[in-house]
Amino acid sequence: MKTVFLRFRIVDRKNFDAIKRGLKKIETRAGSPRYQGIEKGYVLTIACGKERIARRVVNARRFKSVDALMRAVPFRDIMPWAPTKAAAREAWYGYPGYEERLKKFGIVAWNLGLPLRASAHRMKEKGRSKSKKRRS
Repeated sequence: MKTVFLRFRIVDRKNFDAIKRGLKKIETRAGSPRYQGIEKGYVLTIACGKERIARRVVNARRFKSVDALMRAVPFRDIMPWAPTKAAAREAWYGYPGYEERLKKFGIVAWNLGLPLRASAHRMKEKGRSKSKKRRS
């Protein structure tokens, strides 16, 4: 199982909080090479400020455009705070450098699973199980 670290800017705290509360079920990023390889089963460690949460990727998809994404996925699963599709589209294009990257690479979308306990997924990464063997 691979772990990928994603950071939210403090000004985008509402997105982090929405994932934490389970309202934001899908995380998206411009589909640059850095994000294209993230597949089902990966763990996303998501940080905002000093706070971190972990979610398993249960589905990964790529789209050529934001419009193609919104035709396939309910926009409220991605931006629960956006009142309309137009507001959601405006938000994507409002992130620094996103308009160019979206045109060049498209967009990736990851369906996020239930919360993972940070210590449990770190132990699995290191090849240890949560249970300890008893000595007799």
